[in-house]
Amino acid sequence: MYQKWVDRVCEEFFAQGDAQKELGLPVSQMCDRDVTEVPKMQMGFITFVIAPFFKELFRLFPAGLKPLAINLRTNYEFYAHKHASDHSELTEDEDRAVREGIVKLDDSLAEVYGKAFWMEHRQPKTQKDSSWI
Repeated sequence: MYQKWVDRVCEEFFAQGDAQKELGLPVSQMCDRDVTEVPKMQMGFITFVIAPFFKELFRLFPAGLKPLAINLRTNYEFYAHKHASDHSELTEDEDRAVREGIVKLDDSLAEVYGKAFWMEHRQPKTQKDSSWI
């Protein structure tokens, strides 16, 4: 479901960027289909917009939203692995940033649900690089 929305939003962003190019205007950030890395964009969106907002919701309704918290982490992890697989080799800084992003999200959600709960959900969803988790 999340992937379908990502595709729709990106197509809207890219259509805006295409129109800006046709008009000779500067292309807005994340709207240039030639340079925007969707996995990296999604990781940033989850980190800076979705996770802080939902963390507060999780505090208010911890039991009822537990499946949503798990999906949040799964979606981040999916895009982290996709970002890595899109690049034959990440730089050391990029690799560190991706790892730190996963740990930061886990730590943030563990504040609400407890570390033991999140240890159960740290299994890799892909076999590409299980050392990340």
